Amino acid sequence: MDEKQEKLLKEFLEKFGDLRDLTLEKYTSLDNNRDDFTYWVEHKLGEFGGIKGGNSYKFVIYEYNTQPESNYDEKYAWTNSFNDRDSAFEHVKTALIAIVNAALSEEVSYDKIDKVKLGDAYKWKVAFLYS
Repeated sequence: MDEKQEKLLKEFLEKFGDLRDLTLEKYTSLDNNRDDFTYWVEHKLGEFGGIKGGNSYKFVIYEYNTQPESNYDEKYAWTNSFNDRDSAFEHVKTALIAIVNAALSEEVSYDKIDKVKLGDAYKWKVAFLYS
């Protein structure tokens, strides 16, 4: 890892080191100065493995600018697995914490990460970033 990558990863981990404090607004946002978790993982940290493409449902819940066809409120859309934004966000937050804990354990628990119900590219990139 070069110096630029180290600095970028350090900045990410300082910003999102403790996911227990993660809010929906910090997880996904459409602000002009994108600084949310999903933007970091997909775009700012692209050098650590690309997960661009497809749609934003890979993040389970996201803030939208074009109203989707189903499962949405005035600001957020989420996958069909959930009835509302709170349950969708609680799932993704719990899943991310489980991934981070498994990645940081003394002996990385690949089985625990594999069982987390998030898309493979997304969960394994998160595991890599925190390991």
